Amino acid sequence: MLQWRTGTDWHHRAYWGANLINWGTDNTASRRYMGPLPATGGWIRLEVPASAVGLEGRALNGMAFTLYGGSAAWDAAGKR
Repeated sequence: MLQWRTGTDWHHRAYWGANLINWGTDNTASRRYMGPLPATGGWIRLEVPASAVGLEGRALNGMAFTLYGGSAAWDAAGKR
């Protein structure tokens, strides 16, 4: 799950795979399903449209990377 903070809240989230992290409300900007988990064993770019998580025109002051079990390696993150 990727999470973004605006002001003092973390109500902007996107997740891949099973819906196992119960933060926010599913099918809203606070918890948006983005598809199945990517294939293992390689690098993949995760992209989330700002409109999918209510971030169009908003200033951010935080980003979090959250896992449920397993492991992952994260690289650069930012606006494209």
